[in-house]
Amino acid sequence: MDVDGARTLLSRSFGSLNIAEKLQRGFMEVVFPIYEYVIQFSRWFNRQLGYTGYADQMLGRQSLLLVCIIAMLIIALLTYYVNARSPVVEEDKTDTEEKKSVNAALEGAKMVFSSRYLLAILSIIGFYEIISNIIEFQLSAAVEISAMQGTEIDAFFGTYGLLIGVVSISVQLFATPYVMNKKSIAMALMVLPVVDFVLSIGFLAVPVLWVAAALSISDNSLYYSITQSAKESLYTPTSRDVKYKAKAFIDMFGQRSAKVLAVVLNLVVAAFVGIENVRWLSIVTLLIIAGYFVVVRYAGEEFKKRSTDTKDSS
Repeated sequence: MDVDGARTLLSRSFGSLNIAEKLQRGFMEVVFPIYEYVIQFSRWFNRQLGYTGYADQMLGRQSLLLVCIIAMLIIALLTYYVNARSPVVEEDKTDTEEKKSVNAALEGAKMVFSSRYLLAILSIIGFYEIISNIIEFQLSAAVEISAMQGTEIDAFFGTYGLLIGVVSISVQLFATPYVMNKKSIAMALMVLPVVDFVLSIGFLAVPVLWVAAALSISDNSLYYSITQSAKESLYTPTSRDVKYKAKAFIDMFGQRSAKVLAVVLNLVVAAFVGIENVRWLSIVTLLIIAGYFVVVRYAGEEFKKRSTDTKDSS
């Protein structure tokens, strides 16, 4: 069962929208970050095995592939177990009609472009993907022109991955619950762009490897913790159609389109100024973050308004 399936089940199981909303938010703040931790740990573990070369020498590549196969089998068994224990929800005629619809993507696009709130969510995701890809490209360029070679680069990326995991888990455990429960969703969404803004200015002024690394580590760790939780919570005060159709369109079209745009931008800038001068991409990052601030402020205010209206109607 995916996140949206859990939301639907909660909405059908509880008559009170207020109770369902609280459970939905709790689900997003606890269960979804655990999944992200697993992904982050697997990426770090992969770096430790692949980059350091230690496990490669001790176990050999075939043994490492066997470890990956075993891990995938475990994931498959866990997925089967979870699906087997999920309660069966009878489908109504509306569900059947929706499954037969071949225009779900177009319907999702129509929902997004006809709603300022959904356009704000689309902009948040798109802005982040462009910023993140620029930052990753700057880090790669900084490593490329550094004095490190061979195993030094491998060790650097191993430590880099470890720090992302440690920081993201720490933020999720200690900062995310406080900010989202005691402050607001808007403030939770503001944390990442503020940090990126400050460190991007730092890299623009001092384009050295450790600044690029700090920028990338903070960007990844904050996104996979507080930003991800807050972003998913934005869908809570929306309809079922929005959760399924509009969200699918945003995640598939918006996210991937932004990545493509960022890649093209990186290549064009690198072609004109050279890989050693990619710090100038930080100017683009700062401009996008400025727009990010405006969109996040609107999304936060609209989320608060919609949540209040939902509670009043219940």
